[in-house]
Amino acid sequence: MLFVFSELFQLIYQYFKRNSRIVGLAGMMVLGYLSGAVSLFHNSDYQTYEQIYENPMTQGNYFEHGYNIVSQYFYYHNWTYANFRMFICCVSFVILFLGVSRFTKNVALFSATYGVTIFFIDATQIRNLMMIALVTLGLSFLKKFNFKNLLIAGFLVWLSTEFQSLGYIYFLTLILVVVFETIFKSTQRTYIEFFFPLSLLAILIFFIAGISKLNSVLVKLAGVIR
Repeated sequence: MLFVFSELFQLIYQYFKRNSRIVGLAGMMVLGYLSGAVSLFHNSDYQTYEQIYENPMTQGNYFEHGYNIVSQYFYYHNWTYANFRMFICCVSFVILFLGVSRFTKNVALFSATYGVTIFFIDATQIRNLMMIALVTLGLSFLKKFNFKNLLIAGFLVWLSTEFQSLGYIYFLTLILVVVFETIFKSTQRTYIEFFFPLSLLAILIFFIAGISKLNSVLVKLAGVIR
């Protein structure tokens, strides 16, 4: 019921007021709470994550280094997996909000659209959720291209790979930005403004076509890159 109310309210609100950062943030916090509070009976990965969290010495065999460091820190400070998961999910959505709000003031529309599409995948795969959040924040710095922002974007994309190795794929975006800046500098505003909506469109297409096929391709590519 909370999910339905939040989605409907955001969709209705954005038609009346496009500057919807606060409403969008509230909607993302609802998604963060729901993804963090989900039970093991409704999440196919929950039990696996919990078992590995409670055996930190084995984490290196399954997950990326960054995720292992964070989870081990909370484990050794006596956090339960449920509390750790809630923390990670809420922080991920705060980061995602910061990134999205740098692209658009109409955050509620993004949050509502995200909530009925990719959220159902990311709510299960919390490492992927953190990766997407960090990548979004990183790419937002490329709206104003300079060496400093490129370094920040590169760092955040690299940091995302410490939670999910598929984040390496997004280094291709950084390369494309550098190429466009070098060759087509006069069209900077045009292509930067299209990067984000085109990325969302690609995600929706992959979601409809079948995420399993996409993952199989990206896993192979990530294996080669890593």
